[in-house]
Amino acid sequence: MKVYFLKSDPYQYQIFPVPNNTDSYYEIELEDVAELDGKELVVVNDMPMLVPTRPSECYEWVDGQWVINDEKASELLAVAKTKKLKEINDAAQAYVDGIAKTYETPEFERDTWLTQRAEAIAWKQDPNSPTPTLESIATNRGVPLDVLREKAYQKSVLFATLSSTIAGQRQKLEDRLMVAQSHEEIEQISIQYNFTLGGE
Repeated sequence: MKVYFLKSDPYQYQIFPVPNNTDSYYEIELEDVAELDGKELVVVNDMPMLVPTRPSECYEWVDGQWVINDEKASELLAVAKTKKLKEINDAAQAYVDGIAKTYETPEFERDTWLTQRAEAIAWKQDPNSPTPTLESIATNRGVPLDVLREKAYQKSVLFATLSSTIAGQRQKLEDRLMVAQSHEEIEQISIQYNFTLGGE
């Protein structure tokens, strides 16, 4: 039985039908298709042969055995770390957004949050401090200004606590990631965030 492996991508092969452009394929003679299990094609001196599947992408076939390519291993580890860091960051942002209910508020209104926070903190420190944004919101909402100021201040304190808590947890995960020396160590990093009101 003949198996045809595509030269441009030896991981792709076909048995039937015979390809029209056989020059683009490596041809291997086998007794049974089961011989392909746990094997992959390597080419040595223009001679294709089936060998046991490589342990991972960072290995290359040298002198009849799989050997780690240190440069490729470093590149793959860096790629894995970049991917994991994105997962860590995305999970942190999603966690904070979930608690703060960020996406329940229109973007234009979210754009005023920093201003509201600054005004509320300034008012708390000095009751005579101007709060034009909060005043406009209170007027159009039909609520007492001081009630809105206090609510904005409490939300600011809560969000600052939430943000600093999750930032610390995120940075701890990033620290673990940066010192990881293998894909196994990276995979063992469990991404979990926790925040409890009142620190309970």
